[in-house]
Amino acid sequence: MTIRYLLDTDTCVGWLRQNQAVRRRVIDAGPAALGLSLITLSELRYGAACSIHPDANHQAIDAFLSGVALIGLDSAIARQFGDTKALLRVQGHRLHDRRVVCIIGV
Repeated sequence: MTIRYLLDTDTCVGWLRQNQAVRRRVIDAGPAALGLSLITLSELRYGAACSIHPDANHQAIDAFLSGVALIGLDSAIARQFGDTKALLRVQGHRLHDRRVVCIIGV
């Protein structure tokens, strides 16, 4: 299976906090279809390091990442993001930078 969904930080935090709606969507997609950018992983690690239970939170992140592909970023990916977001805007979808989408098809 190939990566079909790129998870954002809010989606990952929803999973880690046991949000059932998020968990259903992630489980339905399956780990082989999921990708996570290195930026999102860095944000998760920062949050874990700042928490009152850093070791437990880092372990939860490690467990969540099992089978999820990590995606590096380059200019082609940035271009694809810009083009996709612009297309969605033209189609009438209002997107906020903070929450572009919870799970976006790649």
